[in-house]
Amino acid sequence: MSTPTDAEPAIVSELPKLPGHTLGYIDSPAERAGLVQSLQLEGFASEAILTFEGAEGVALLAQMMEGSQWGESAQKVLKKGTDELLAGHSVFCVKVAGDEEAALVAAISTQLGGRSVTHFGVLVDTRLT
Repeated sequence: MSTPTDAEPAIVSELPKLPGHTLGYIDSPAERAGLVQSLQLEGFASEAILTFEGAEGVALLAQMMEGSQWGESAQKVLKKGTDELLAGHSVFCVKVAGDEEAALVAAISTQLGGRSVTHFGVLVDTRLT
């Protein structure tokens, strides 16, 4: 797992829980780097942007989703995330303040190759793309 900064990812010692985040998938490292840069230019802090890759990403995504109240919906997201990660793609997860920021993340990410973006709010999760 990484928290992207200007050029190099940094390891995060404590994973946040899923509510309050927007999660999606992106294919290539170049698309991932472009997404991170675009989000930072829009004002999202480096610490608010997480990416998961590979088998380590599968474990970290599962850990982040522990205790999720969404049952079947969360299980579908975990399955999709696992499939994406094992196919060599990345999962991105961005801390958002609410629906407007979640929509902004979805708009930016889809322009750069992101897909299946979901906002996990405190009470409701919403598929945005």
